[in-house]
Order: sequence, then C-alpha cells, then structure tokens
Amino acid sequence: MNDFKEKLVKALVPHDPKLIVYAKGCKHPGYNTLSVVESFHRFCKEILPLSPLVDPRGKRITIIENNFPKFLNLEPKKQGDPARPIILVRAIKAGQFDACKYKWEADRIRDLFWVPEVLTRPDAIYKNKHLVIDADEVYAKVYDKQGSTVKLAFVKDISPKLCVVVTSYLTNPIRAMACFEGEPIWPPRKEKLPLGSLSSPNKPLGVGVAGDFTQQ
Repeated sequence: MNDFKEKLVKALVPHDPKLIVYAKGCKHPGYNTLSVVESFHRFCKEILPLSPLVDPRGKRITIIENNFPKFLNLEPKKQGDPARPIILVRAIKAGQFDACKYKWEADRIRDLFWVPEVLTRPDAIYKNKHLVIDADEVYAKVYDKQGSTVKLAFVKDISPKLCVVVTSYLTNPIRAMACFEGEPIWPPRKEKLPLGSLSSPNKPLGVGVAGDFTQQ
C-alpha cells in the first residue's frame, strides 16, 4: 500500500504541487522532552544563535526570543494570569514562571527544535491562507512518522529587511493544504517538484536543496 501511495503521489504532484504533503517525507529530528523552562534555555542556546536563517531562495529569516511562547501556544489556564509573550519570557528568565498555571501543546514542545530545518530545507513554500495566523508565507516540511506528518512554519515580513517566524506546528496533510494559497512560491512550478523521498536531511542548515528535486 505504501509503495502504491508513493507512486500515486509521484504521478499527481506535477499536476497539483500541494499534494507533496502526502509524500513519505524524510526522517525527523529527535523529540524534545524538556520542560518549558528548560526548553526556553535550550532555545536560546541552540536556535537563537542560528538566526537569521537562510531559506532556499536566499531569504533571511529571524527568530525572536519573545516569540518562544507562540511556538508552544503557551497560554494561562485562568483569565487574569499574564498572557503576553514578552511578559512570559521575562518571567521565565527571572525564574518566576509557574508552569502549573499554564497550558501548552505537547506536539509543539516536542518538535520545537525542528523549526530551523523546516525553514532552511522546506519541501514547499506558499503564501499563507491560515484564517487566524497573521503571516505572509508558510513553509512546509514532510516527515516520515506516525500521526501528523507535516511541520509548518509561518513567517511575516515586518519590513523589507526583516522577516520573522511567527509560529510553527505539526499537522496533517489536509489541514496543511488548507494553509496554502495559490501556486508554490518555492520550488517554482516550472521545476520538477520533489517526489517520494524529499529534501535531504544531510544538507547543512541554511543551504537550499533545489537540486534534490531532480534526483528521482
């Protein structure tokens, strides 16, 4: 059945590039098992120094420290407790964050550290059509795993020289496609799109993988 699905995807993607989200995908990075506070410190140590990241088009994307709560969808359980991301980050840095008063999405914290790979080695980039997330573009990368397989990262152009990551989460192919507007921004439609095995996990971060699309 899996072989049939891969062949079907290969046949259909040239006609509808959005169907790339149904491909097998590549091996995913390791899961994060740290607490919110521990994840923040790892985020500052491992991800922030990579910023700005460079996508396959050469576009520079900035990851902002104060957006950390948005990556986790960190929210207070009770109305009245601090909810603004900048306030939550200050509380974490000051050692005053009370995790018992907050909720977050388990998937988001587990795959938090996949974000750099999604931005630098995406399988597709589209204009954003999400009804709630205020972003200009959405990056998609497909992983070979159980459950939700498509990791999305939303970016917003703050100015001609500043593009920032708004948030990122893991979802299923149907919901991923609902976020895609029009033709893919990358790779260009005139190029052969990725089929079966997608972008190589062995490329260094910050390097585009357009060449991978011709190896099938």
